[in-house]
Amino acid sequence: MAPHSGHCIADSPNSSVNYATPSRYTYGQAVDFYVSGVPIRQVAAALSDWPGGLGLYPTWVHLDTGPRRRWYR
Repeated sequence: MAPHSGHCIADSPNSSVNYATPSRYTYGQAVDFYVSGVPIRQVAAALSDWPGGLGLYPTWVHLDTGPRRRWYR
């Protein structure tokens, strides 16, 4: 498993990402990651019971501790 993005400080001088405010990333409650050699949909299937947010993107999976919801980009 390799992180794509995780905990960050949105208002830091080096931040080039515009997160929603407040963002679960800024509280350490979200992570974007991929598993080398494993298709994104297979990773998502393994996490189908995840109680929080689960988002699929072309090259990574997003997890967060918010309410249960699913999305695909």
